[in-house]
Amino acid sequence: MKFKDDCCLSNYLLSNEYAYDMKYCTVDDNAGHKRSGDYARRHSEQYRKGYGIWRWSSIFLHRSQIIPIIFDDSKQGVDFGGAEGLLRHNIDIIDIQDTDVMDRPVKYHKLSEYPHKVDFIFSSHALEHMKDIASCITDMANILKNNGTLILNLPSYTCNRWHAGAFPDVLHYPQHYHTFCLSPAKNKHIIPIDTLLKQQFIIDTAEYSGDNCIIIICHKKQTIK
Repeated sequence: MKFKDDCCLSNYLLSNEYAYDMKYCTVDDNAGHKRSGDYARRHSEQYRKGYGIWRWSSIFLHRSQIIPIIFDDSKQGVDFGGAEGLLRHNIDIIDIQDTDVMDRPVKYHKLSEYPHKVDFIFSSHALEHMKDIASCITDMANILKNNGTLILNLPSYTCNRWHAGAFPDVLHYPQHYHTFCLSPAKNKHIIPIDTLLKQQFIIDTAEYSGDNCIIIICHKKQTIK
């Protein structure tokens, strides 16, 4: 990663330099359904390895909500599906891959393997690869503390190449098994992900955002023991 530690990374994300680097990450229409003009540059291998998930314009546009959660050292969290684009240095990753983008071993490969309760879960472009999405969401809720935060950056139905079955399994990446929208449902083949989450989470933010993404920030409902 471009930044040697989490202090350098968090300082950069709060700086004018980050805003300048991402200055073309603007929402192109009222629903944010189009890519911004510099999409190819930001998602090149160099940017993916250097900037991790912070290269996504949907993350950039919601950074004021995300950064205080991710970089709160009093909170413990996990990055689900983050081996190919790091969220921060000092965080546990849960991913099917054996190593992350910095060639560090990935210790946990399933949510159910994770031994601790956490304050937050972050996940970017991972849920669409899970065959049993309902069970995956339940597993997320199970390792979150009461009122814990779930942050999701998901591909939107507005990008045809991200639709379920649009490309075959390649390398380490299973195909997209699901296509997502926000409620109301578009058709029987597209999942309104916010409706599914509401069974176990309270939605704080659910929006179409830049780069044909859906950004959701929610917190786990209180459970009574």
